Amino acid sequence: MSIKMLVTIFLMMAGSLTRSLQGELAVDINDDKVDVMMFVDEQQIEVSFDYCGLNHIYGISGIKYITEKAEKRSTTDWIGPYVVRSLQSNNGAYPRFTGGWHGSNGDGTGNATGKTESVDIISEDNRKVLIVVTNLIDGYNTNHPIIREKVIYSIENAGIGVYLKGEALEDIEISKYYGLQTQNTLWYGTVSYGGGSGLSYPASIMSASRTKEEGISRKIELVSENGNRHLSAWMMPIGLGDFDHLNDGLPCALTRDYGKSYFNLVNEKPLILNKKDSFEWMGYYMFN
Repeated sequence: MSIKMLVTIFLMMAGSLTRSLQGELAVDINDDKVDVMMFVDEQQIEVSFDYCGLNHIYGISGIKYITEKAEKRSTTDWIGPYVVRSLQSNNGAYPRFTGGWHGSNGDGTGNATGKTESVDIISEDNRKVLIVVTNLIDGYNTNHPIIREKVIYSIENAGIGVYLKGEALEDIEISKYYGLQTQNTLWYGTVSYGGGSGLSYPASIMSASRTKEEGISRKIELVSENGNRHLSAWMMPIGLGDFDHLNDGLPCALTRDYGKSYFNLVNEKPLILNKKDSFEWMGYYMFN
C-alpha cells in the first residue's frame, strides 16, 4: 500500500473521531519553515515546523495559542528517538537513545545521532498541509545510519496526522521506542488515558495508563490548568500501534514528571529487523 493511500485512509478514520471543526487554515511557508494557523471553536492556534535540536531533525518547533497569548517553543522531540543497535557491529556500547533530539551522550548533548535527509511541503488551498520528512538515524553502537524513517505530517481541521514508516538499512534490533510523544508545558493541568478508569492525574507527576494485559489505551488527553486548552494524542491500531512489541505488564501510555507523555510501542519485547525490513505506525494530535 502506498504512503499516499495510507495517509488518505488515516484522514478518513481520523475525521470520524473529530468534533465539528472549522476547515480553513492560514498557512505561511518561508523556505522550509512552516507556520499553520488553525481556527478551533474560539481559539486561534499556530503550529510551527522547522529543523530542531542537536540533530536538526525537522518537526514541530513550537505551538502558540494566539487568543490566550500562550506560547511554547519546542525543547524536546515530538516523534520518538530509538534505542536501536546494529546486529552487524561488535561494539559493546551502552544502550541509549539516538535520533530525535538525542545526541551521542544519550541526551541533547554530544555528537549528532541522526539528520534530516529531505523535506517536501505541499499546501492544498489552505485546507490541508502535507509535510513529508525523511530522516536517517544512527544506532547506539554505530557511527552511521541504520534506520531511514519517513514521517508524514498531515495538518487539517485542527489536527495533525502523523504516519511513520521506517526501513532497516542493515540487520538491527530496536529495544525501546515510544513513537508519538507530547511536550506538555501548555497543557500542564491534568492528563488522562483512553480505555482506562476515567481517572485524571496531575500532569506534573508520573502516571500511566492501564497495562497492556488490562486493556490497550490509545489516547492521551491533556488539559491546561485553566481548562481552556486541550491536546489529545491518539495511536491507531496499525503496525506498531498494535502494541505487539510491548510487554504485557507494561502500560501502553505514560507521563513523566519532567513534562512529557509517551506511547509505549516497543519495550521489553525487542523488534528485530533484517536489512530492508520495515515498520510503521499512525497517530494524530488534536488541538482545542
